[in-house]
Amino acid sequence: MTTYPAKQHFVATAARLGADTGVILVYGSETLIHPDSDTEYEFHQNSNFYYLSGVAEPGFAAAYDIGTRTAILFVPHVSADEAVWIGVPPSLEEYRAAHGFDAAHYTKDISEVIGALKPSVVFTLPENASACNAYSLAPVEKLRAAVHEARVYKDDYEIEVMRRANQISSAAHVTLMREARQGMIETELRGRFVGLVLAQGCSYEAYGSIVAKGRNAAV
Repeated sequence: MTTYPAKQHFVATAARLGADTGVILVYGSETLIHPDSDTEYEFHQNSNFYYLSGVAEPGFAAAYDIGTRTAILFVPHVSADEAVWIGVPPSLEEYRAAHGFDAAHYTKDISEVIGALKPSVVFTLPENASACNAYSLAPVEKLRAAVHEARVYKDDYEIEVMRRANQISSAAHVTLMREARQGMIETELRGRFVGLVLAQGCSYEAYGSIVAKGRNAAV
């Protein structure tokens, strides 16, 4: 795949806001931990944040200065101690280039970077409102409506991704239909399907598989 068109998606969203100035500031999802445990829930990115940034990892944020048409990615800093356990992450420049932003900073610098822009108004999503309460906020539903409208129209990058996902899913379904035998259990079939999807480079399913037989099946 080519560079993710993050800036193009911010531009499309800003056009639907009808604003000439201001800053769009959005935060991605965070990793959630099971209560009284050190294991994590399976991570899924906020879909609106993913549309704007193309980032599927937790802990990121992104901004767009409408007046200067500048797209900024904010990356969580990984310490040397943490890198021992999770590996060395891409550099700021590598993240910036891969996702199509004009600039990249660490998330610890969000207040400084946004403050330097001196925004007259900040557009954010309802779920991000508390993180943006230091700024003069536009009604939070305004940005969500603009993002939803922009997401209706798919660009070439998105169409290519959707076609590839359909090809992978269709091939996996065909393989299961060929391999299914009497006596196979639901978990066996689901495991085979998920394995085929992951083997083609997908990170996870868009939604959980529905694999049912006997009294578990529906009409």
